[in-house]
Amino acid sequence: MGDSSGGYGTILHTTDGGVTWVRQGSPADIPNTNLLEVSAVDAQHAWVVGPGLHGVAPGIIAHTRNAQHWEVQPDPSWPNLNGISFVGAWR
Repeated sequence: MGDSSGGYGTILHTTDGGVTWVRQGSPADIPNTNLLEVSAVDAQHAWVVGPGLHGVAPGIIAHTRNAQHWEVQPDPSWPNLNGISFVGAWR
């Protein structure tokens, strides 16, 4: 199982070692910005971080509790977080 984040608010998920990838969440859930890293705690819970739109503060921290819909909050740090990791997380 793996997760990937990238440009324009894209979060992808695979269950077959990367042969196929499925977009997670709707484009409306995540701002149209680059996402720098995702960390999945289990099959339903994950976090992703990225800079603000066009690199302008605040950045974003997004979390899912159901692997479908994402809750976004502003990243209060500056410069923004560029990585996130949890002990025992699915990488």
